[in-house]
Amino acid sequence: MGVTSNKRLSTKTISIVRMFTRFGINNGYDEVAYWDDFKVWYNQVPETIIALKDLPDGMFPRAKALQHGTAGYESGQDTYIVTTNWEQPTPHGSFPYLYVRTNSTDNEVMSSLLGFDNVYLPESEIPYDAYLRIYFIGQSVSGGATTVHVAGIKPDWDAATATWVESRSGVNWQTPGAKGENDRTEPVDSLYVDYTDVGTWLEFDVTELVQQGYTSFILYGEHEGVNKAIYFPSNEYWDASKHPRLWIRYD
Repeated sequence: MGVTSNKRLSTKTISIVRMFTRFGINNGYDEVAYWDDFKVWYNQVPETIIALKDLPDGMFPRAKALQHGTAGYESGQDTYIVTTNWEQPTPHGSFPYLYVRTNSTDNEVMSSLLGFDNVYLPESEIPYDAYLRIYFIGQSVSGGATTVHVAGIKPDWDAATATWVESRSGVNWQTPGAKGENDRTEPVDSLYVDYTDVGTWLEFDVTELVQQGYTSFILYGEHEGVNKAIYFPSNEYWDASKHPRLWIRYD
């Protein structure tokens, strides 16, 4: 017999459920409860905490997990851009990593652009939660920390041609580095990142942006007194399970 509950959970709480042990299997997951009109699924590892957004796409009819190269989704694009103080304007859309870099005096030396195209939600539905997740795979130095901000990208852009100067071929950013008010929104979430986070998923709450129709994002850094780069697998990385991921739940 499954475990059921009619408890109304808070937004914070509903994203986490405790696993229960039971028999039977359904594509590797078992139905254990209905909470807030959501089926809660679990794999057969007892006493484990799992986030709804970590579960496979398709397990919930009212949620989407978009990750380029998985579950048939091939509409992601990403790149990183580098200040012209470091290099001539150069596209990096085919590189297997994304970077956020600062130095001891400059907040934005390298920034990353991430886009999820062809995101179709029912017209009558409003996204209830949305999270951008990136896998923190490495850093240039072990010491120090970086604060990473996420904002929405306003103009059309193209990962194959975007640079520090241009959003796409022949079209400049309002301000180099996508720093202008017509280039990006105000940041909606920030994370303080240091060496202890290597090998984990960094999660940004982008609910506000997705509710406004944004599915393209910029990650940029704020220095904490060090010259440091942190990097993440891009959509060109060999392991698609580590590609950037956008998770959306809608009402």
